[in-house]
Amino acid sequence: MTPYLDTSVIVALLTGETSAARIRLWMTNRTSSTIMISDWSLTEVSSALSLKQRTGQITAQASDAARKQFQIFLESSFEILPVSGQHFYKAARYCDRHDLGLRAGDALHLAIAVEAHAELITLDKRFAAAAQTFGARYTLL
Repeated sequence: MTPYLDTSVIVALLTGETSAARIRLWMTNRTSSTIMISDWSLTEVSSALSLKQRTGQITAQASDAARKQFQIFLESSFEILPVSGQHFYKAARYCDRHDLGLRAGDALHLAIAVEAHAELITLDKRFAAAAQTFGARYTLL
């Protein structure tokens, strides 16, 4: 099954968070040569890097380096899936389950991954639990 990366995985890898070693190990051992992300991922990665820089978690130089590395991934490693109105509709239905605490952006990722028959790869336990509730394939790193 083709993996679909949650933004948390991408940002952790790009910024050298403590989970980056686990992510690199997973990337080395994966069986699929394709890695999926979506158009929405582009916005979220940019936002997350800006937030990290604004809050002093990374320097301007680290942010620039992360953006350059992300561009390399976009050109060489990632298949970018388009986002449709149906994805937003399905994400809204996922968010209706208030007990899951699913955020809108995560619900959108889940809808895209499910439609693509992809395996969601995430660092977020709550997101993984929601994926399980909806019968989606996932891996919690």
